Amino acid sequence: MQAVEFSAGLILFHAYNTLGVAASETTGARFYDYAAAARSEMQLLEPLAKHVQDAGVPCKMVFRPGLAADQIITFLREREIDRIVMGTQSASALAAITRQSVVYKVLAGSHCPVITLCLN
Repeated sequence: MQAVEFSAGLILFHAYNTLGVAASETTGARFYDYAAAARSEMQLLEPLAKHVQDAGVPCKMVFRPGLAADQIITFLREREIDRIVMGTQSASALAAITRQSVVYKVLAGSHCPVITLCLN
């Protein structure tokens, strides 16, 4: 709703540290398939991106392998971002801002406002 109100675009950013594992057909050796992992993550966000675009908001999806907090902060330094909206799985607001949480690390490293939403 804020993106519509301010004629802003939206970037759906997802950092993932789960790697898709595949096996070579010839050797049977297991290896990490980064492209498969990215495709898997992309399928999760595509419906949300479509919903946002259908509402008339320009939307882009960005996926990066790595630790979420590190990748979010790196992305912030690369782009002009005016706010972050993050979901958290924490059971309480206190748990979401402990020093080990992604939310805490992003709050500490961000140059813009961070809005958190509890997804439970």
